[in-house]
Amino acid sequence: DTVKFSIGTFPVLAIDEAKTIISNPVCFGDKNGSVTIEAKGGTGLDYKYAWAGGKTGANLNNISSGAYIVTISDSNNCSQQDTF
Repeated sequence: DTVKFSIGTFPVLAIDEAKTIISNPVCFGDKNGSVTIEAKGGTGLDYKYAWAGGKTGANLNNISSGAYIVTISDSNNCSQQDTF
């Protein structure tokens, strides 16, 4: 007898750009900007957000202009890095 089956995989872990909110600082040199993100894909469970510089969470507040790197991970510890 032959048994047929397929092995699935989770969707790619990524930032949901439709739910990303970026607020630029009001004036040059101000530190009143922010980034709010939401992950999608992966296992869909227990997303963790780690920003370069040590902050955690989906929100990064009171920031000046510049590039900010975030690593998202899911409950399987699969991770994806992105820059804002």
